[in-house]
Amino acid sequence: MFDIPERKKLAREVFRGKLVQLGFKKIQYSVWRHQYPCQREIEFLVHLYGIAGYVDVVEGKKIS
Repeated sequence: MFDIPERKKLAREVFRGKLVQLGFKKIQYSVWRHQYPCQREIEFLVHLYGIAGYVDVVEGKKIS
């Protein structure tokens, strides 16, 4: 999930596009999920686009 400020709008839009390319599915406006671990890929993108501090990675477990 992320909350990237308006002043970093371009980075936010590019980051969102990369999430789609990686196969993420949107749950809510700034909340995305992926069925496989991919923290390294997200960390790479966060540093590449200068959005550290605006992105959180949360690992969850489906309750059946």
